[in-house]
Amino acid sequence: MTSTDKSAPNEGAGEDIGDAAGASNAAGHGEPTTGEASKAQAAAPAAESGADAPAAHSGAETPAADAQASEAQVPESSNAPETEEAQPQPSRLSSSWGWIAVVSAIALLAAVGVASWGLGYWQAQTKAQQTQAAHIVGPGNTLTGLQDIPRRIDGDPFALGPVDAPVVISEFSDFECPFCAVYANQTEPEILERYVTSGKVRLEWNDMPINGPNAHLAAQAGRAAAAQGKFWEFKHELYAAAKDKQGHPNNSLEDLVGFARQAGVQDLDRFRHEVEDGTYGATVDRALAVGSMLGVNGTPTFLIGDKVVSGALPADELAKTIDAQLDKAGAPAQD
Repeated sequence: MTSTDKSAPNEGAGEDIGDAAGASNAAGHGEPTTGEASKAQAAAPAAESGADAPAAHSGAETPAADAQASEAQVPESSNAPETEEAQPQPSRLSSSWGWIAVVSAIALLAAVGVASWGLGYWQAQTKAQQTQAAHIVGPGNTLTGLQDIPRRIDGDPFALGPVDAPVVISEFSDFECPFCAVYANQTEPEILERYVTSGKVRLEWNDMPINGPNAHLAAQAGRAAAAQGKFWEFKHELYAAAKDKQGHPNNSLEDLVGFARQAGVQDLDRFRHEVEDGTYGATVDRALAVGSMLGVNGTPTFLIGDKVVSGALPADELAKTIDAQLDKAGAPAQD
């Protein structure tokens, strides 16, 4: 135990036009003139004589030929309309589906916009809440006795277990304390498994940096990790790195940034800035003052229910005090 004395998610509906309306006008033929009849009579004996020789082409056409040519050259009546090509008509069904698609797209965009706004608002609120919570310092009430030390605050980033657990263990520890590292690596995992996961016990961390400037800086780093929801992960990485070291680990700023990276702290630049800038320096000072006022002079120190226990005790030894406090609170003791 470290003591203050040893500080460091189309088909067109085209209508048929039909056949062309109006028949073509045929040219009429009148009675032949007297001259024309004489010529025709003169030609008749020749035709009857049975002369088979073809007539020589003289360049002059007969009236009969004129009439035939006239018939052949009569144009079709200009009154017959030309057949129009069927024009495709828009499908009402396709048009309706088009409007439905447009409306659906607008609705989808609106929904996405609202969801994005909602997510952004939630993220901003969460960030603000986490930042504020990183400044939490116990006790939870006006101090009149040991029963007022537990905070029992919803959203406390330094606590594990239900707010209304029958027993609260208030831990006062130092990130530079080798005995705190022993407790964190050997005893705490068993306490979590046996009591916290069952909802019988709640753990609440309290900064007690009595081992000099490095301890104070590490406490600030723990709060910078808490501001991003990673306090317990940061704590685990820091103490795991200390288990093979003798004495105080003397963690530097770069060491602390490394633990934050391993813990999954998302914004490492923010983390580094808050530690270097002393964002949580005054808060750590208040936590230290509270611990001193309560008479804590060594780490780790635990308040289990209403009983104070000091030192890195084995899990079985600590369990005896926890079971007794559970019985006193009217809750069944754990095996």
